[in-house]
Amino acid sequence: RDAALIRTICHRLDGIPLALELAAARVPSLGMPQVADRLDDRFALLTSNHRHTSAHHQTLRSAIAWSVELLDDDDRRLLARLSVFAGGFDLAAVEAVCADAALPSASLGEHLAALVDRSLVVAYRTERTVRHRLLETIREYAAAELGDATSSLEGRHRDWCVSLARDVGDGFLVNTRFWYDRLRAEFPNLRAAFVRAMDRGEIAAALDLAASLRWAPFNTGHLY
Repeated sequence: RDAALIRTICHRLDGIPLALELAAARVPSLGMPQVADRLDDRFALLTSNHRHTSAHHQTLRSAIAWSVELLDDDDRRLLARLSVFAGGFDLAAVEAVCADAALPSASLGEHLAALVDRSLVVAYRTERTVRHRLLETIREYAAAELGDATSSLEGRHRDWCVSLARDVGDGFLVNTRFWYDRLRAEFPNLRAAFVRAMDRGEIAAALDLAASLRWAPFNTGHLY
């Protein structure tokens, strides 16, 4: 009877064992539908005050914080910046969006590999390249660590998406298969940039994205 809700909860919690354990503990008092509905504020929901639970496993937030505290400063800084991406990203995208004087482009591959080794970033191979993604739970935690840098980083992500959208628009009919694959891979980022631009009233950027991707709904099945 609850199979659909269980699938939703497991998917939204990225299959993280601690998160699932804490969610299961809330079912007797809240019920399955309420647990699923409250996952938008998962860090408040998923806590445990059980006296036999170790301190760093009493809440999902503290468990993630414990893992993040083991990182060096640059790895931690990159993890926070990666939260600006939606869906996935490759190293070239990381270099374009996340590099600055504090995190030089040449060092990002090493820091990204360190995050993969710590299981804070997931690496997966596609036909053309290796891509990465954050589990949604990790992404939400990392985004909270950005603080005042959020607006600046989202602006860099928007500019990268606008440039990518123009490349897709210019090249789609010339090399359809390549740009079709690229568009499908990056559509979550492009859509996130479009939504942020609309929410902030950045009409020129939103129009640029929409105009460059005007064929996308017909060729990929995606709608904004």
